[in-house]
Amino acid sequence: MKNLIKIPRNIFQTWETKNLSTGFKSLTQSWKDNNPNYAYFLYDGPVHTVANLIELLKGFSIFKKKIGSNMKLVLSGAQGKYSAPLLQSLETYKYRNEVVLTGNLSSEKRIELLSSAYALIHCCMWERFGMPVPLAMKAGVAVLVPEHSVHSEMAGMAGMFFNEKDPADIGEKIIRIYRDEQMRTEMIGTGLQRIKSWE
Repeated sequence: MKNLIKIPRNIFQTWETKNLSTGFKSLTQSWKDNNPNYAYFLYDGPVHTVANLIELLKGFSIFKKKIGSNMKLVLSGAQGKYSAPLLQSLETYKYRNEVVLTGNLSSEKRIELLSSAYALIHCCMWERFGMPVPLAMKAGVAVLVPEHSVHSEMAGMAGMFFNEKDPADIGEKIIRIYRDEQMRTEMIGTGLQRIKSWE
């Protein structure tokens, strides 16, 4: 099944919060320089129902109903036969035109996409797919991750935690990160400090 929508080239970001190395920043430059009018939440991982994406879509619906924002949800990751149930669900999903599927991207494009997200929502519990979390923190992007997981331990005070099986909780946390810009900015700053302490 082909992607529903191709990823636009105009990407949003609050670049004033960045503190990237020259090498890392060079990978984020191309989309940043285009007209920055496109805002989105990002999931980066396998497009698979066991990655709690159905719950994420339901949570995103709650956000859309209560807020009415034009914010998109980008699902970035490899697709295969295991993706069929989710892709089928998207065909009747009320906000399907607000969901972007990128397919599998190169490492450089993944970093560009990640670094330009309003926030990373990493609902996959699998530890081996956890690299987007520290990468997002390093790029100055707020992270939302499952509670009681290796990802919540990694994010620490820089993260916002949710019950990955509870769409209502996911929706509430998406609304909170969207509404509270000061909190989001503090999360970003804490994430940058946490990453710096590891280097």
